[in-house]
Amino acid sequence: MDKARINIDITNHAKERYVERIKGIIDKQEIKRYLSTEDEKIVKEINKLYQYSELIYRGQIGGDKTTKDFMLNNDICLVVDNDCIRTIYRINFAFPEPTRLMVINDLKNEIRRLQEEVEEENKLLQEKDLDINTSIKLLELEIKNLQEEIEVKKAEVEANEAIKKANRGNIRLLNRTLQTYAEQLLGNTQYKKDIC
Repeated sequence: MDKARINIDITNHAKERYVERIKGIIDKQEIKRYLSTEDEKIVKEINKLYQYSELIYRGQIGGDKTTKDFMLNNDICLVVDNDCIRTIYRINFAFPEPTRLMVINDLKNEIRRLQEEVEEENKLLQEKDLDINTSIKLLELEIKNLQEEIEVKKAEVEANEAIKKANRGNIRLLNRTLQTYAEQLLGNTQYKKDIC
């Protein structure tokens, strides 16, 4: 977001809420009249609030599914989305003024501290992720090498099975030849009559 921009877009809703919540005008007709006669002044005042505000939180608050910037100027919150102020309200805890301001300040400080902690944790997480990703890549490479080695071993097993089968083929051929010669030599008709 470009805070250097002096003028930011402001919705009519934000202008109405400014008049009602910050200026303290609660009558609907009076709000409309004030808006129509003092629009330029309202825009100038809201822009000044924005110019001197600080980003406290970027996120989704209260069930809203859209990420917005929550800007604070003392106890006034400006809700900004897409370089446009959507609404304005005063932070009110119904405490006496000094306590209310102290609570706002303490919560702002705690939010900042937690944001820094989240940022630091994210950095550590990214570093850990890099180490883990390196480890994963090495393991995947080792798996690939082992799978290649397994494929080589499978090919060796198949080659040995083929040799074994070929060896069996040789012995069958020798046995057939042996049988043929034995039949020729010993299988004369005299013997065949004896076995029948």
